[in-house]
Amino acid sequence: MKKLVVFFSVLTLIALAGVAFAQDNVCPRPWAENRDVIYPDCAIKAGFAHESPANGPFYIAYDDNEWFVTDAEYQKYKPVLVRTKDGNWKAAGMRGQRHHPVILKGGSPIWLKIENVYNLPNQGTVRNGIDYTNPDGPCFLVE
Repeated sequence: MKKLVVFFSVLTLIALAGVAFAQDNVCPRPWAENRDVIYPDCAIKAGFAHESPANGPFYIAYDDNEWFVTDAEYQKYKPVLVRTKDGNWKAAGMRGQRHHPVILKGGSPIWLKIENVYNLPNQGTVRNGIDYTNPDGPCFLVE
């Protein structure tokens, strides 16, 4: 009986590890094209699944707009993510800049849940287009 419990415990751990590692294989990472960052449609859908937005608009929070301060007088909106011909989303001019897709509800940002789409790097590091150097949470940094 003890061996059976250990066997099923190990099997469960292997299955969970496989799901965690396979998570990144389901949806490609965002990539750079010229000065832009391209997000696959699956990343937008999975990252905002808890909010169920159909087709946006999806905004971009970034350093220069103070990560979407809620006081409208100080908000500087970057253009929305634009749908590409092949069904992905383009963040114009965001290559090499920390940023985060958001939707707005009542003027407040709802952040794309990066952790629902991709495996996060260790806190304090930047890896595979995700910057997790801010203790408040990860953002994208596609070089």
